[in-house]
Amino acid sequence: MGFWINNFIGLEGKSKRANRFILNFYYFPSAEEEPKSIKVFLKQNVKIPSCFLKYENLEKIIKRVEKLATKLRKYVFNDYYVLEVELPYEKNNIKELPDVFQKGSYVKIFKYRGFYPERKVSLDAKVKKIFEEISKFEKKEGENKENSAREIDFLLKQINKENKFYFNVETKNYEVELNSLDGIFFEEKFLTEKDFSLARKLYLDLEKPLWKKEEEKELIKKRKELLRKLSKEKNAENTKSIKREIEEIEKKLTINTKFGTIKLYEDLFDAKISFVSTIWENINGRTIKELYVWDPLSDINEEYVNGFFIKKFKTEKELIEALTTSIKNRKPLVCIGHNEAYDITQLRFASEETRAGKFDIAVKDIVPRRDFVRDFLQRLREDLIYIDTLWLNRIFFPFLSFRSLKRSLKLEDVAKFHGIPFEKKIKHEELRDYEIKRLAGNETERKEAFRELADYTTKDIEIIYEISKKIPFSLLVKLKNVMPYLTFTELAFSTSCIKKYFEKKHFDLFHNLEYYGKKQKKREEKLQLFKRVFKRKKKELLEWAGIQVEKENYDGAYEIYIPFEEFILDCIFRACPEFEKIYKSFENKETNKVKENIEKFGFLQYMKVLAQQILTDYYWVRKCEKEAKKFLGKIPLFALQQENSNLSILEKKARKNGLERELRNSFSTLDYSLECFYDLYNFLDAKTKKELKNKPEIEALFMLYRKKELGLKEKKEKLLRTFVGSFKKFLETSEMLVEKMKIPKEIFYALYYQEKSKKEKKRFEKKYNLKVEELTRKIAISYKNLKRELEFLGKVVGVRGDLLFLKPYDGKEIEKSKFFYIIRKF
Repeated sequence: MGFWINNFIGLEGKSKRANRFILNFYYFPSAEEEPKSIKVFLKQNVKIPSCFLKYENLEKIIKRVEKLATKLRKYVFNDYYVLEVELPYEKNNIKELPDVFQKGSYVKIFKYRGFYPERKVSLDAKVKKIFEEISKFEKKEGENKENSAREIDFLLKQINKENKFYFNVETKNYEVELNSLDGIFFEEKFLTEKDFSLARKLYLDLEKPLWKKEEEKELIKKRKELLRKLSKEKNAENTKSIKREIEEIEKKLTINTKFGTIKLYEDLFDAKISFVSTIWENINGRTIKELYVWDPLSDINEEYVNGFFIKKFKTEKELIEALTTSIKNRKPLVCIGHNEAYDITQLRFASEETRAGKFDIAVKDIVPRRDFVRDFLQRLREDLIYIDTLWLNRIFFPFLSFRSLKRSLKLEDVAKFHGIPFEKKIKHEELRDYEIKRLAGNETERKEAFRELADYTTKDIEIIYEISKKIPFSLLVKLKNVMPYLTFTELAFSTSCIKKYFEKKHFDLFHNLEYYGKKQKKREEKLQLFKRVFKRKKKELLEWAGIQVEKENYDGAYEIYIPFEEFILDCIFRACPEFEKIYKSFENKETNKVKENIEKFGFLQYMKVLAQQILTDYYWVRKCEKEAKKFLGKIPLFALQQENSNLSILEKKARKNGLERELRNSFSTLDYSLECFYDLYNFLDAKTKKELKNKPEIEALFMLYRKKELGLKEKKEKLLRTFVGSFKKFLETSEMLVEKMKIPKEIFYALYYQEKSKKEKKRFEKKYNLKVEELTRKIAISYKNLKRELEFLGKVVGVRGDLLFLKPYDGKEIEKSKFFYIIRKF
């Protein structure tokens, strides 16, 4: 027997009524069964937490929200409070909530509260019967359909009288609305490795051979705009002018080829989806290969190419309609491709442009969308489980993206790394020449071009299929069981998703998000800054440990990976104990070659992200300590002994002079000035940044304060004015304190950083269950051990990020090491 899983969680986006949660249930069939997909709407309030609130603000905020909230809950944490409001997700109501509430992360919070995606689900007999009836419903016609709708509505109301089955007789659209999840039981179980191997899968790759250059795209867009303008223009002179402009553009878009004159703006030569190669796995226990081809001239006679059954279509619209129908009928759970976010979004765009109907391939009326976009890096929001072999290989083998080592994440290079013989016969830039030949050549030329292009695309998908079998899905399964609030799509896309571990941990303790709004942006900036600093620090650690680099050619050298994250795993597991069990599950191998430790090596890449979170906070603790030392080093010894460089003594002096409040205020104003400074730094010109670089923070603050005229844009000028105002206030207060308390200002600054360091240190140790000194010691010992190991084996002849190039003495073979992983031998 098969089983049900909850494979989609979403939220409506209606502006004029209360929104509902969207859940989809997928029936994972056994070999003799067919899959099913049931979408339901759940009437459920959203729960919105506040940031940390002080007692004096609490009552005022409660009065503002108690009229809006269905429920209001208060959590107490020493001197702080967190409010949680529960209310229907109606945009107008939510707008009225004060800004202290963490609005906008409703699905994430829904998951963090325990409604995990992709859980296995048990249904009681009544719900099972309803789901069976709904899965048969779409195939019924006429009066049978109306009777069936009434029957399903009756059955739903037997479970909960507020449940409804809406059916529109005219449009044939229907909805299942649940008032509760009675009869649906969510288990704490997820897909296993065996489930993944048995799941229905779609391997997909498309080609748009008639791609256009950027300038051509702009000209085609401009021509369309002018044609629209021409259709509305009534003035004869203007009409002539527009026609001349169109003619000029059409000349530029006309190219001469050996197959004749080609007008790139004509429909035949548009950038259409011409080929979609597919492999359908576990469809009734077998594998089906199909090639969907746009065949506008109806001259393709072959039935098969490379074992792929050819499906021919007169128009792009017909091709997309047929592919969409195939996906809906076969209901795969997993979709696999190489840079598949491009393929899926191109299919959706083409579906919309050709009006081929909704491309809702997994969940009724839900089309695939990207939920993360940063240049080339794009992730699809989960409706299917998307496994992208490009990004999955980047996770398991990050060194593949180093172009200077003649590697890349292109399909050909990834195949080569995995030992799969593959070479592209046609380069990407040549594709459009072949497509022009297929569309404009004579009969023989057209057939030749079709065979070449069909061979090209079917071999690509075969390679994607082979590469996917090289990656152990077992690791994703293990990580999912530790972090059930993440989807398999997130886990397979980027190691960065593991950052949510600490966010969830904070949520469990305090019922709100640790970083929200501006704080979230600042946290991300801190992480990005540390990532840049960390590259430099790792080089410095090699030098500190005495690891010499003798630059030579790499002949006979081993490319090795230095796993900093593994050096400090004990510390990571102190902060994140759930991951230790995964690490212990890996077999001990006699070799440390990456290809023979794929699962373990992939796991370390996720641990690297956790390490970066911990090390970012560690870096700021150490930075404050170093700033304090800088100022203490400038103070004469007699003055230092007199003041004893102790904040409590300074506080006693301040209290004696009636200046305790001013002392505390000056410290908090300096804190605020530094926050403004960090915000401003990103917008400064290169020259100013260079002047401020490597200066002690206080000196950098003084320098920026004196500049004032920086030519910033209006919004940034406002930030500069805020900085100048707050820093001026700090200077006035601090100068008054130095004068009245008779202390050197360096002690004042040093004690500020000492106090800040203590606070950051206390927070660090509480958050990560780890002493700062222990982490420092662990790093130092690891690099000393690494140095001894490298000295014993050979000499280092190159460094590239986490990679070292080690040339062994007398050409000896290196099989294993406790301190590095072997990637390859040159």
